[in-house]
Amino acid sequence: SGIKAALALLDADRPLVLRPSALRPEWSSVPTVLALGMSDVMAQSLMQRVDSDMVTGMYCDFIQSFASLVNAIDPDDFTVARDQRDGKSVPSMLARYEELTGLPFPQDRVRQVALAITSLSALWHDDAARLLRQAHGAPSDAGIALILQQMAVPAPRSQLPIYRSTWSWDDEGVLHHHISSRHGSYRSHENELVDGAVCRETLANWHRTLLHEEAESYDIDFLVREGDALLLDARLPSRSIAEEIQLALKLVKEGICTEDDALLRIEPERLTGLLHATARSTGGEMILARGIGASPGAAVGQIAFTPAIAHAMAVKGSKCILFRIETGPEDVRAMHVANGVVTGRGGMTSHAAVVARTLGVPCVAGAMNLSLDQENRLLFIKDGPCLHEGDIVTVDGTNGTILNGEVPLTKPVTGGSFDRFLGWTDAFCDIDVRANADSRDEALHAMEYGASGIGLCRTEHMFYAKGRLSVMHKMIFAPTDSHRSGVLNDLLEMQRSDFLDLFRCLKGAPICIRLFDPPLHEFLPGDEDELCEVARSLDIARERIVNRIEELREFNPMLGLRGVRLGIIAPEIYSMQARAIFEAQALAANDGIAVDPEIMIPLVSAHREVGIVRSLVEAVAEEVRRQSGLPLHYKLGVMVETPRAALRAGDLATETAFLSFGTNDLTQLTYGISRDDASRIIDEYIRNDVFPLDPFATLDREGVGELLTIACRRSRAANPAIVLSICGEHSADPATIQYCREQGFSHISCSPFNVPIARLAAAQCAIRHASPSDSA
Repeated sequence: SGIKAALALLDADRPLVLRPSALRPEWSSVPTVLALGMSDVMAQSLMQRVDSDMVTGMYCDFIQSFASLVNAIDPDDFTVARDQRDGKSVPSMLARYEELTGLPFPQDRVRQVALAITSLSALWHDDAARLLRQAHGAPSDAGIALILQQMAVPAPRSQLPIYRSTWSWDDEGVLHHHISSRHGSYRSHENELVDGAVCRETLANWHRTLLHEEAESYDIDFLVREGDALLLDARLPSRSIAEEIQLALKLVKEGICTEDDALLRIEPERLTGLLHATARSTGGEMILARGIGASPGAAVGQIAFTPAIAHAMAVKGSKCILFRIETGPEDVRAMHVANGVVTGRGGMTSHAAVVARTLGVPCVAGAMNLSLDQENRLLFIKDGPCLHEGDIVTVDGTNGTILNGEVPLTKPVTGGSFDRFLGWTDAFCDIDVRANADSRDEALHAMEYGASGIGLCRTEHMFYAKGRLSVMHKMIFAPTDSHRSGVLNDLLEMQRSDFLDLFRCLKGAPICIRLFDPPLHEFLPGDEDELCEVARSLDIARERIVNRIEELREFNPMLGLRGVRLGIIAPEIYSMQARAIFEAQALAANDGIAVDPEIMIPLVSAHREVGIVRSLVEAVAEEVRRQSGLPLHYKLGVMVETPRAALRAGDLATETAFLSFGTNDLTQLTYGISRDDASRIIDEYIRNDVFPLDPFATLDREGVGELLTIACRRSRAANPAIVLSICGEHSADPATIQYCREQGFSHISCSPFNVPIARLAAAQCAIRHASPSDSA
């Protein structure tokens, strides 16, 4: 009855358009349905007024598209050629429809509209459309409007082309006006536009009006009749992120909107399209496998199955994609030289994902439909080809696909307009955005993107650099304490140099340095080849290596001897790191760079653990003070990543200057789900509404968030001056940023390439939640 009432308002002898309208065009893959209502009767009526070939073509196109939308029939199943316009094609198409569906083609337009609405609604709610919206940042309950309109019918007995007029601005802010048609460019049909100048002025007025009234640049579809442009439709185009930023700059320059309004126009996650290379897919490439887009960007390279092969390819100047079942510390050096990473297991917070995001390397984790034969250097694709080491593939870490062969890539686009747009965030952000960075290069990237400092420097990552893993092996397999002391002196020199590089790069910006965290098993050889290589390089018996590995073996190393526990049981490691920090601080001071390092203790769960490490660090600091003659101030803090640490935050706050919440481990330990294998569970749980969102991507306010809230309240009660922050992978998520603002955190810390995203998200949170007085 509702459809009948709506159709009663429209002409019965004109075809209709049913078009979707989502809040953002990129959210929707739902098609527009043209020529709804076309029937034998309407076709005959239209042929009295309009070119019959055009009517025949419109009717045939409608039958084909209707069958595809409503009956899920492949358009290729219709054998009648699209360009056949001899008057007999319509009966043939109708007969073919009935043959394929077992039903006559519906001639009633109410029935057609009802079926079309039902089909479009089903398309909007299917899994593929839902995942597309999720990838573009749409809320889970996003809806869509379906707009029913009459089609414009050309002048009697004529076939006029439909044109589209677009406005765009280049990086210099220069306006470009482009007109095109379905049959070619505007220029090739200029003779059909009797008065092109008048037409262009009309179009410019329409564009200008829409720009000022709607604060949007619309694409305009129009016909031209006797020199006049006739408006058919104004639609919101699907723009690239670069074009969106250009439009935002234009709107502010014209005084149409303010800077805060302009910042709200762009979803933060869309900035990824500028920060990383993307694959220019034409749709014809073979998708070998799909997985989780764990680190954005795209890369092309040869398949490499081992770190050694990846390094060999890099030495030869070849680009490579590292394929591993899962990655560990022994792979980090290879990830530095690889152009992309693919793992068969893991998720958004797996080792591969976290390291790849820090390095800015594209990564697909948990790739399905593929299996690796490391021994024979083969990659098997389910229902696909078998690939060999050295074959070329393209990895898209943004959408989680691995493509066969080389796909052209677009280059990252920053600077210029991007920097001007992002610069507006500084006036609105009320929470600092720092970066997780472990090297000078990463720190430089972070500072270029506007980070206020380093919120997490993972010192163990420094040991993965070239030539250093072997030194770690020497320490682990040292036969005596004196041998271990000598190796620690080597590591001291390396770490001191690393910290000095960072201090010089930051030029006084804050830096939070986390002491050694991972279990030692991460540095142990992973297979027989690596075991033999370590034995050769250290010139010790293979059996001694095996015995030491057995001594260090744990059932669950991530819950074993790591973090502060290692620092207490093997205090010489933390002493070496503290000395490296303070000696680098003294050297920086001699260069005129004032550094006030924040030293963070990982995986704390008890008050006494902090006291032991505090005494150790203070003793080293005092010794370096005497040697250097400098005051050497520092802050000591705790990384809160166990539920007990969150619950006992009041005790911890009495010993520390700051608490930084490591939400990766805190989420893992709260849920009892391994973050490396979470995707196997989480995807199904979200599908069954067990979890509304992935708790490893967006902070779980009900569980993990409550632990943080308790920790904030108790730590501030014990130490009102305590500084609170977050440094987990949640940090660039807008909802998590808003939670941190509500809790009064001083800063968040994310990977360098997520800094622009976090800055925009933080500014948007502040703008949306500003009080009336703040807005004034």
